[in-house]
Amino acid sequence: MNRFILYFIIAFTIFFLWTLLFPPKPTNIKNQSNLKIEVPTSDSLISYENDLFKVEISKKGAFIKSFYIKKYKSELLGNYPIFIFKNLKDKNFDYEILQNKVVLKSENDSVIYEFKNNYIINVISSDSEIISYGINPNLEDSYEKRYSNFIYYDQKWHKITEDKLITPFNVDYANFIGSKTHYFSFIILNETKNNKAFLYDNRIIFEGKINSNFKFYLGPIDPQILKSIDKRLEPIYDWGFFLFAPFSQIIFYSFRGLYSLVHNYGFVIILFSLIIKIIFSPLTYKSYIAMRKLSKIQPKIQKLQVIYKDDPEKLQKEILRIYQEENVNPLSGCLPLIIQLPIFFALYQVLITSIDFKNAPFILWIKDLSSKDPYFILPILMTLISLINTIIQPSADKNSKMIGIILSLVFLLIFLTFPAGLVLYWLSYSLFSILEQLIFKKFLLKGG
Repeated sequence: MNRFILYFIIAFTIFFLWTLLFPPKPTNIKNQSNLKIEVPTSDSLISYENDLFKVEISKKGAFIKSFYIKKYKSELLGNYPIFIFKNLKDKNFDYEILQNKVVLKSENDSVIYEFKNNYIINVISSDSEIISYGINPNLEDSYEKRYSNFIYYDQKWHKITEDKLITPFNVDYANFIGSKTHYFSFIILNETKNNKAFLYDNRIIFEGKINSNFKFYLGPIDPQILKSIDKRLEPIYDWGFFLFAPFSQIIFYSFRGLYSLVHNYGFVIILFSLIIKIIFSPLTYKSYIAMRKLSKIQPKIQKLQVIYKDDPEKLQKEILRIYQEENVNPLSGCLPLIIQLPIFFALYQVLITSIDFKNAPFILWIKDLSSKDPYFILPILMTLISLINTIIQPSADKNSKMIGIILSLVFLLIFLTFPAGLVLYWLSYSLFSILEQLIFKKFLLKGG
């Protein structure tokens, strides 16, 4: 068991430090296009606002220049628009703002933006040739700088990376085309033709033809919203490693359900940790009994270690015999930890991926559960509780307790930069574990 815990520490450290040590690399490939985009001045912009977002549309070119989502306090567009109309980019338009529309007209050309629910925008244009830029965020949040492009064709999602642009990238027909940051996505929801991908100003962009009446999505990467639009869009949300993905889905929808009751994701995490503790309580109880039995037979094993110190093979046989006589499984104490691993990894994935936790407050100094605790209070409390939990639990030998103490200190170093929500989960789970062991002790003392 000691060796298992040591392996766990190593694997745990490697798994979580990987994303910190190997962040996405910035592109260094030169521009593949002579395209020039004229950024409009403030006096040439049209403002439109509804309950979901604020939009600014350029009178010249009739393209959307800025897009601010109110709920998440996020400006999704940076230096460039999400797309431009290739044949209209030099034309000036008059405009009219209606209830949920912005109508732009210029001689024989026109563009109409119709703003729908769920961050969908319908576009009716006299030009069917567009150059798509997707989201180009200008945010300090490092997560939002993780920008990627994708295209859906042949019933499969394809991520467009720099290595695919070494030779010309062309797709005759695509169902969807778009881009995403960590939390937001831009998707053209209609089929596009003659798609070409190239680099412009260190961004992978697309050029293609589309029906003059099309619609696009510009909003959060929310699996429920994306699935309601089209089931093929749900994979845009990253559920994580395929072995943990089912757990991520269970946790995600469980959180949404609990949030409808308490309306605070900090308390949702605490409730979830309590539910997990209750579900696995029978298994933990069996493990607790096994550890107590191991503690009781430890003197016998120590005697055998003295008697057969020069005969390791005989010692191993005698120890196994005692385990069989006492009906003890020495690995049973590891089972709760093993079962917790996929849940823990899935929880980590949900916390860093789900937009629900972006700027989600808990109490007092915790203003964002998706970011680290600014004062490291939660990691320190978590470590203290873990140490107490290690000390009070039954153990077969002193080495196991020492490894538990070392593990708690290692976790402190790792968890310092982890999302506050993840630390809150581990802290809550450790508190409930202490309460659980106190109940077990009382129950066992009564002869149960």
